[in-house]
Amino acid sequence: MADFHFNVHMDGKITFEIHYEEGVLPEAFPEACTRVSRAAKAAVKTAAQKSTEAMKISKVVLSIITILSAVLGLTKVLAFDITNPNCCSD
Repeated sequence: MADFHFNVHMDGKITFEIHYEEGVLPEAFPEACTRVSRAAKAAVKTAAQKSTEAMKISKVVLSIITILSAVLGLTKVLAFDITNPNCCSD
């Protein structure tokens, strides 16, 4: 660092001036990050929570459908065996 200035203006603004020697800083700086407001962050968080709730609900619905399918399949097998007791005997 070659030089440093700290200024307080009459309107209350504070400025810093830092002077570096040649070649210390990179030639090109990365692009500035975009600022995200608290409201935008909250909206993203709320959307993620709603998505998680929807996923939980869909898992429960799929589990119920699977259980019902298994019960109906078992019912068909039991009904077939009861109505035709001699179908499989030799």
